[in-house]
Amino acid sequence: MGRKKSILRVVSALAVAAAVAALLACPQQGFAQSSSTRNVLTQALQNLVNGTPISPVQNQSQTIPPSVTSQQTVIAPNVQASQSLLYAQPQSRLEQIMSARAGRPLTQFGYNLLGTGQAVVSTQVGQVQDDYVLGPGDLIDIALRGQNTSEYRVYVDRDGRVIIPGVAPVAAGGRRFGDFRADLVAAIRKAFVATDAYVSVAQVRQVGVLVSGAVNNPGVRTLTALSTPLDAILVSGGVQKTGSLRNVKIVRGDRVIPYDLYDVITQHGHPRQVTLADGDRIIVPPLGATVAVTGWVRVPGIYELPTGAAGLSAKSLIALAGGLEVRGRYRLVVMRVAKDGRQEISPLQNEGSLIRDSEILYAEPAAEEVTGGAALAGGQPMAGQFSVSHAQKLSAILKEPGAMGDSPYALFGIVVRSDPQSSIKTLVAFAPSSVLEGVDDMDLRSNDIVRVFSTREAAMLLKTVKDYQDEQQAIAEYSNNPQLAEQTAPTLMQPNSSNNGGTAGGQPGLAATTNSTLSAAAPVTPSPGQVSQLAQAVNSSNPALNPALAAQLGVSSTTGQNQSTPQSVAQSQQYQLLQQYLAATSQTAAANSVQAAALPATAGQTVLPLVTQPPPPTIVGGINLDQEIVPNPPPVATNTAVQNFTQLTTQLGIAPLVLINFLVDHQVTIEGAVNGPGVYLVGPHVNLKDLVAAAGGTSDWADQSGIELLSTRLDPASGRASTERQTLSLQEASLQNYMVQPHDEIRFNKIYSPANAGTVTITGEVRSPGTYTIMKGEHLSQLMVRAGGLTDIAYPYGTVFLRKSVAALEEMGFQKAADEVQKQFLVGTSFAASSGANNANNANLTALAQFANMLRQQKPLGRVSIQADPSVLAAHPDEDPILQPGDYIMVPSRPNTVTVLGSVNQPGSFVFKPGMRPQDYIDLAGGYATYSDEDWTYVVYPDGTAQRLDTSWFSFDKKEIPPGSVIWVPRDILPINWQQLGVDVAKIFSDMAVSAAYLIALDRNNIKVAPPH
Repeated sequence: MGRKKSILRVVSALAVAAAVAALLACPQQGFAQSSSTRNVLTQALQNLVNGTPISPVQNQSQTIPPSVTSQQTVIAPNVQASQSLLYAQPQSRLEQIMSARAGRPLTQFGYNLLGTGQAVVSTQVGQVQDDYVLGPGDLIDIALRGQNTSEYRVYVDRDGRVIIPGVAPVAAGGRRFGDFRADLVAAIRKAFVATDAYVSVAQVRQVGVLVSGAVNNPGVRTLTALSTPLDAILVSGGVQKTGSLRNVKIVRGDRVIPYDLYDVITQHGHPRQVTLADGDRIIVPPLGATVAVTGWVRVPGIYELPTGAAGLSAKSLIALAGGLEVRGRYRLVVMRVAKDGRQEISPLQNEGSLIRDSEILYAEPAAEEVTGGAALAGGQPMAGQFSVSHAQKLSAILKEPGAMGDSPYALFGIVVRSDPQSSIKTLVAFAPSSVLEGVDDMDLRSNDIVRVFSTREAAMLLKTVKDYQDEQQAIAEYSNNPQLAEQTAPTLMQPNSSNNGGTAGGQPGLAATTNSTLSAAAPVTPSPGQVSQLAQAVNSSNPALNPALAAQLGVSSTTGQNQSTPQSVAQSQQYQLLQQYLAATSQTAAANSVQAAALPATAGQTVLPLVTQPPPPTIVGGINLDQEIVPNPPPVATNTAVQNFTQLTTQLGIAPLVLINFLVDHQVTIEGAVNGPGVYLVGPHVNLKDLVAAAGGTSDWADQSGIELLSTRLDPASGRASTERQTLSLQEASLQNYMVQPHDEIRFNKIYSPANAGTVTITGEVRSPGTYTIMKGEHLSQLMVRAGGLTDIAYPYGTVFLRKSVAALEEMGFQKAADEVQKQFLVGTSFAASSGANNANNANLTALAQFANMLRQQKPLGRVSIQADPSVLAAHPDEDPILQPGDYIMVPSRPNTVTVLGSVNQPGSFVFKPGMRPQDYIDLAGGYATYSDEDWTYVVYPDGTAQRLDTSWFSFDKKEIPPGSVIWVPRDILPINWQQLGVDVAKIFSDMAVSAAYLIALDRNNIKVAPPH
């Protein structure tokens, strides 16, 4: 007998090893493909062990150990590694269609819970219910206490029996555990005297079920007898969105058990207590008829109709969706598909109306208006809802502690009021200071929004209004002069275009692509040869474009299929070449004027006009004010201060442009002797006293004799406005009596005082040089007296007097001269091209362009020629200059040389000798050079004045020049062979030469001049 048991154990071990080897040999085939083999092996093992079942070996994702010490086992979903079933499924075709029809996103109900694979917990040991149906494989724990004390753990054999020694076999298979336990206890009491029996299920059996249909991973699943169909579906990866949740079928032999998953995941219905049996088939059929519900329900979505149902009542569908979100009156509207395919929307008569397949139910509130309440909005602690059922006053709300905040702006507030009939919102301005004084109080209405502002918010509003006004002014300037828009490049119109943006009727349209497009790269400066080709192309009667020149200048010439005449195309290309060169040479107003000039039209040619882009939208603080989109306001007021203008418009539910223009109509300006001059927002009935207090009060220098007031009165009936200027007395009574009007301009004059007008600097040969504070109207002679007078070696005739305002004028003169040279350069290019100029003249053209750039970079000094001799100033008070802040005076020491510069053979400085004439000093310098221009010889005197010498043979200037003078002989520029150009440019060269001679004279005399500061 022992040998037989040993042989059985060996055979059993070999069978188990063979089963494991068979499963390991084909792990990739999946559980479904090897289930038949496993069933055969399991049955063979059961036969070998004399009817005692052995737990079958599971696949890698469903291992349930047979040990009875484990309390529970987690069964993972059987999915492939490449599948992402643990994540939500993508939007289905049904969801796309229903969402598009409903105009809002809709999802299929239940698939977020049952559409993905999940692990399930399978209980192995513990108390089971009496209705549990036993079967082969269940492990029964039997304890005997009394005369016979023993314990047994036996399996229900394949015949469905439980056998213990000394007791007749008791049938268990297919019976409820409660019935079996009663029969077993009776049999034990019959077999043993005075013995009690305690029976329990130690371990439930495993069952194999087949899951098929619209699941993510169909196949055979091994679970426990306590598992439900839902466990099998989840282990199989969940239901696909094309599968049904309400019509799941469990086929057990010849019987079909319906299973509705909606009963499991909702609180409606009574889910059936169905446990799995070995051999069950779970079938998930395709998705059935569906309806949708959206609006103010807790779980909007797409719901499947019960099996065989023609539809759901509106009440049942809303209950299935979790009910309505809040209590109230609702409108029930259904969207149906008519017979002709069109969608129809019709109201439901009652909640009992049927919602059928593919229909959408809308549950929208019938009345959302809040009555009997007004809101206080803003960053105040008391912000919130207030009842206005009993004629609530605005002052009563503002007087509440904390209603105005920590730093209120007391001059301006807004009430947003909705019309009870049309719901159109209007803005009503008020002044909190006036309301609190009882001057401008008002009754609040239902749904009013009261908005008071902090000083920081008021500053933000004023800045936004200023940005908007600046933007509007820029747009107006752009419209009047499109050339001022530097960021908008001109676009050429392509005439007679049938495509490329052309309009019907042959009208010209904006070409999609132009024939010649400027390169976006950095501009390239043309060479002298390219300049000649450019000028020839522009001025020739039969223009032709050089492709090589276009390539070198960064211009691409492309030919479209719909082009104008060849002449107009070439003209367009030449025009853009000229634009390219001007942009490369300099960004000046002269270049812009040339760029805007139209080309001359010849026979058969069309002049291409310049077309500018439309002005950009008005963007202020990141808000597109051109889009008057009113955002939905919050349902209740918030006590959070706004950080920008967008948040304020959202809080009030007002379009940005409407609010900005409303603010513009409530601005006043206060200037002059107040501590906070600027623009302020004011409501009605604000007196001047409160405005001055908001501006920080008047300064100590305020002139109390009168306040200048510029006020505008409007007469809407006649459509006229009158502006008047008046003067008010700076008395408290006057300030309190005057009510500030919108757009008032109020100025507090300062008391005139000549003191502390600024500072001037005096250096050089004075006894006390330095920086002095001057009074208004102080003269140079007075300053020199304060500086101690002149030293013994001072040379007042050469005093350098620099003034900032004169320097600014000089700089404007340099820029204007550069513009003139630029224009003359264009004339020269045209003249050189038409006359066949050589390369030497082209080189001179390049030098002339460089000279224009040098003019633009020239730093002005701002010297004023004055008389600084105290004795002369005393005798001629009219020559005594009045000082200005920032003036610079330098008194040099007496020089003893005369300097000769320019086109002479030996430039240099020579000792001054009384009686010597200019020609004598030129002779000391070796005489005139080869290319000197004797007719433009200048003498720069020490006081900064200059004089042209008359060098004709019969009247050479015989005037004696003082020491410190500079004689300048310029170079002759006429070899360029442009007589008209030479006449215009020679004067500019001469002026530059005089300035250079003056600077050299100062340097030769060791005079250090600081620029005006």
